[in-house]
Amino acid sequence: MTIGAEVPKAEIPKRILATSKTNIRQYLEKYFEENQTINVPLFNNWALIPQDWTSEAAKREYKIWFPNDSQI
Repeated sequence: MTIGAEVPKAEIPKRILATSKTNIRQYLEKYFEENQTINVPLFNNWALIPQDWTSEAAKREYKIWFPNDSQI
């Protein structure tokens, strides 16, 4: 925070609204143990800009990342 957001180190404690003794990772682990499957809704409300360039770039990159896949 001190570098990216340029928040002075002395100001950080004033910005903390709440803390927990349990790590967020532990909460997630417990949730997934109790709920074996999760359903994430698709919002389809975002896009990469410029779309004409990113469409071509995605095809190019897919071939690099997945060379054995004949999907494209």
